Amino acid sequence: MKRVLIGILLLIGLGGCQSKLHSISTYQMWDELIDAKLAGDYSQSLMYDLREGTNCDEGHVSGFLCIFYGNNLTIFQIQFNIEAIYSKNALILLMCEDGAISQELGDALVAKGYRHVYYYAGGYDAYSHTKPNFIPEIGCNC
Repeated sequence: MKRVLIGILLLIGLGGCQSKLHSISTYQMWDELIDAKLAGDYSQSLMYDLREGTNCDEGHVSGFLCIFYGNNLTIFQIQFNIEAIYSKNALILLMCEDGAISQELGDALVAKGYRHVYYYAGGYDAYSHTKPNFIPEIGCNC
């Protein structure tokens, strides 16, 4: 756990206090961020899967919220909700099919001053195909 915290602090420290979108392309770094969130290392955090509801329902990374399941939210509405609830220091992890939608939302949040915004480059497909022994969580986590 100490190693994970040090890795995250180094990762965050590299960017200083600047707001910038962080692109993650290795499952090891992504899993360290997930572990930090689950361990409560951040007072506020969220993990959103931005894929279509049925795709997310058929399999997603454990702990991620399938935000598009059964609703008609837009990226702008999701951004508005995050801004209304979460501080600019919240850990925000975003995942979508290929990384494009996550990057779009992440860029918008960073433009508003959010500092700890991460998305998985390549999206769910890349993560699930590169992580050895990946077992998706099945069902609606919405």
